[in-house]
Amino acid sequence: MTKEELKKKVEFVINDHVNKTVSVFVTTDTKGRPQLFNIVDKDLNDLIQMFVQSIKSVLIDKEYIIENHSTSLKRADDLYVYDIDDKHTYEPETMEEVVGIQVPEYFDQSVTRIEKINGLYIVIKDENNQGIITLFKNITNIDKAYAASTFLIFGKENQQFERQRKNMLRISPSFHMMRVNKDIILIDLDKLEKPLHLDAILRREMERDVKILSNELIGDYKKLISVCQQP
Repeated sequence: MTKEELKKKVEFVINDHVNKTVSVFVTTDTKGRPQLFNIVDKDLNDLIQMFVQSIKSVLIDKEYIIENHSTSLKRADDLYVYDIDDKHTYEPETMEEVVGIQVPEYFDQSVTRIEKINGLYIVIKDENNQGIITLFKNITNIDKAYAASTFLIFGKENQQFERQRKNMLRISPSFHMMRVNKDIILIDLDKLEKPLHLDAILRREMERDVKILSNELIGDYKKLISVCQQP
């Protein structure tokens, strides 16, 4: 995949004339089924605009090249295609799953504490469901505000303020991985190494390739010995 091909696949997102819908799903440390994070409509509209600008900044305006992750020797600010299809872990599989959910289970903070959230999935579709992308964001403690241990103050009135007593989730414009047309693009390797076990996957792939090459060399050596021993 080239940069121009990727830009073409996501151009519907930044097109102001295309009506878009957005759904936000979360997962927790139990790695169960993704749940819909039911954000009120007026704030959901602001959220999609935030991510539209982020997509434009990362994928349209920025200079980069795209390489296959399994063969690239670089670990810079470029983008990488997650090209080991048979080694997908929970997060890439969930990126595919959330696109097809018709009857979602809602995240309920009376059942699951908000601090249990560790993954955010933003599904953006055009009005005809022809253009679909899913953004993944790895959620860490930095993205959470714990009301029990700090004073979270908000304005109740112009000149009066009140303490927020519930834990909160902070959603920033950055995203770490994207799925578009079944292709998975790694945006921020530093944030993905741990949840996707990228080092372990590449190590297994390397060990497999070395084993295959060794067996081929041994086979060639045996054939050579056999030829040399013929009268």
